[in-house]
Amino acid sequence: MSHHIYKTEAIVLSGFNVGESNRFLHIFTKELGLVGASAQGIRELKSKLKYSLQDFSYSKVDLVKGKDVWRIVNADQIYSFDELVKNESKKKVFLNIISLIKRLLVGQLSNEQMWQEVYSGFCFLKNTNLTKKELQFFEVIMVLKILNHLGYWGESKELDFFVENKIWNTETLNKMNEFYKDTIRKINNALAQSHL
Repeated sequence: MSHHIYKTEAIVLSGFNVGESNRFLHIFTKELGLVGASAQGIRELKSKLKYSLQDFSYSKVDLVKGKDVWRIVNADQIYSFDELVKNESKKKVFLNIISLIKRLLVGQLSNEQMWQEVYSGFCFLKNTNLTKKELQFFEVIMVLKILNHLGYWGESKELDFFVENKIWNTETLNKMNEFYKDTIRKINNALAQSHL
């Protein structure tokens, strides 16, 4: 019996070892949303998947839906965000966003626009030198965008600019300065109301 192969772009958020050579991965995919998938034999020396499915890799993956779990049958790495966890000033922000995605996307289906914004945000974070304040503003704006895409954010005229803006740059980040404390309060309220 043949299985349909789903081809998608994905960011490997995290994973844990299973058995002697397998690994279970949480991958944030463009077409399928957040997926838990098994990568069989990935920890073997001869595994072709090993280097394409490291944590924080951005890869093209081929998935097959099994009876109980997705399986990754092929992968090719395009890019890696692992430098973000090697940079102490960016690491906390990056891991906080990954944690939020894993927390809020439970049972969620595809949201390609959100995926694109997260991916472009991670690219900006990786390639741009940011001050401590700018990193705080980046995190808040990214959280706003994620909450908005998932329907947990209401209208807020003073913050619509940040939610709707598609271009990441330091000018945009620094515009958050006057709204920062109020935005944190509103984000915490939105997260509390999500019950997630």
